[in-house]
Amino acid sequence: MRSPFRFAIGLMFLSLSIIGLFYLWSLRTENNSRIDIVGIPPATLQPTATPLPTKTPAPLGNPTRTPSAVFASAPFRGVPAMVEAEWPARLEVKNSGTVRVSIVSISNGYILTQVEVQGNKALASTPVPVGTPNQGLAAAFGNEYQAYAIAHIAGASFHIELASPEEPQSLNQSRLDWIWNITADNPGLQSLDVSIEVEWRHVGHTEEPLIRQIWHNHFQVDVFQPLITTGQVSAFSLVSAFIGSGLSIPWIYETLKKRKPKPRRKEKTKQ
Repeated sequence: MRSPFRFAIGLMFLSLSIIGLFYLWSLRTENNSRIDIVGIPPATLQPTATPLPTKTPAPLGNPTRTPSAVFASAPFRGVPAMVEAEWPARLEVKNSGTVRVSIVSISNGYILTQVEVQGNKALASTPVPVGTPNQGLAAAFGNEYQAYAIAHIAGASFHIELASPEEPQSLNQSRLDWIWNITADNPGLQSLDVSIEVEWRHVGHTEEPLIRQIWHNHFQVDVFQPLITTGQVSAFSLVSAFIGSGLSIPWIYETLKKRKPKPRRKEKTKQ
């Protein structure tokens, strides 16, 4: 009776090992099963042509290059801009997720939201208009100012770690990115607030800069606690496989031992 019982126990633990490994695989692929894009109507997901500002012909001759003339060639001067954002819709407790916001110059005439982290939600919107209309962010208050942008994030339920430069970034470039890594200790629907401010500094003067908030958004993240965590599944699979192997080996040994033919005894001849 012992051999079939050991076989049944070993088979049970082997089955549990296979189930545990399958569950581990499903956990790792759950968050990567879909990419959601929100905040943009479906029609705008296709490339949409945006009229570019007309450029006036440069005057003949060699005019003196002033600081304002140099800054006027920046990507965000006279060119529309867009704010991209992405964040994890669902996040496992103790696991890390990525939040990104970007200011992108759309001088190429197309608006198309990009998701850089698979499984994240994405959003695209235009900044709040400030200063002179149709002059772009960098030249919103005139060419005598040089513009710098900085992003802020707040979420009391998260541990937040900055993964990009912390200091303000100049708008003299076609794209600006801010990236954070977030983790949560408790399950539930948690909130994040992200905003972008632009600071216009007057060139050649020491007056106080002009600061305006050009974008703000509120993100929600569903933080969940699985019944069995990834680490627990891995440990359980190893232990169950070990126990199952340990219980199966004696049964195999006893089965082979019973099947081994017994040597025949030689009968003694009577004298």
